[in-house]
Amino acid sequence: MNISIINTRLGPNTAQLFKFKLEMSNYNKAHDIVYIGADRGDRQVFSSLRALEYKVEGHPLSGGDLDDIYNTITLHPPVKVSDRNQNLIDNADVIIAMPALINEFEDSPMWKTIRLAAKEKKKLLIISPAGWTYEIKN
Repeated sequence: MNISIINTRLGPNTAQLFKFKLEMSNYNKAHDIVYIGADRGDRQVFSSLRALEYKVEGHPLSGGDLDDIYNTITLHPPVKVSDRNQNLIDNADVIIAMPALINEFEDSPMWKTIRLAAKEKKKLLIISPAGWTYEIKN
């Protein structure tokens, strides 16, 4: 199974990160691949995935700052944000989103990606800032 993680530039908060780690126990670290954005906001997610021993691949942004932390994983070619987010959707069977706000009308790359994933009928888990998980089944 392929799992893509999307979050904000600031990364998940403590409640989201705790729930994310619990959610990842539902997947098979020996066989599943996890895709992340590989930018500043993905540092905590990547550290958690590495500690949990998941295979991780990164989708960096063109012109973005790429931390040395990501040198140990497969990195796809850097692309603009809309293409990167589309790649995360295209590669995924499941998408786990951790938005800063539960506001589906927000005009942010995060919510645009969530709406696009729902439109493309991807299994979508949204972990709220309070740590609640909402599953959108299409």
